[in-house]
Amino acid sequence: MGLGLLAYLGFSELGAGEWRAPFELQEQWERTLAFPLWTVIQGTVQAFSWIGLYPGGYHLLDWLIVIPMLAAGVWVAIRARPIFAVYAWGSLLVPLSFIFPPRPFMSLPRFLLAIVPLFWAAAVWAERRPGVHEAVVIASSCLLGIMTVLFVTWHYVF
Repeated sequence: MGLGLLAYLGFSELGAGEWRAPFELQEQWERTLAFPLWTVIQGTVQAFSWIGLYPGGYHLLDWLIVIPMLAAGVWVAIRARPIFAVYAWGSLLVPLSFIFPPRPFMSLPRFLLAIVPLFWAAAVWAERRPGVHEAVVIASSCLLGIMTVLFVTWHYVF
């Protein structure tokens, strides 16, 4: 890992003339450091404060995806092997700690797609209950359809 980082920074030095460029350019994203619990509280407040107003739909859509995945993270911490809990919560806490304050959950839905243990919770929960599997598939399909339509029509659902 150390060699990869050094190679990346060396490439930045050769290409941009500044080895610190990857770190300094992050300021343009206007993200700030935040306590993860504060992020969840602010995301929840904003999700329900803007209903019926633009851009409230974005906040609520982010919330509808992030909160169930946080609950799945709790399941992973309790039921899965510790290494998977560390992976899941490490992957959750970083984006929850480095946020864009006007939209605290922005980008979290796409970051969640790579955290495979979170999806295990939905699989285990759905397999033991009749009809729940179908409901999960329907909800997933509907969300995929909504997100695809919003994405291809240039709405900010990243």
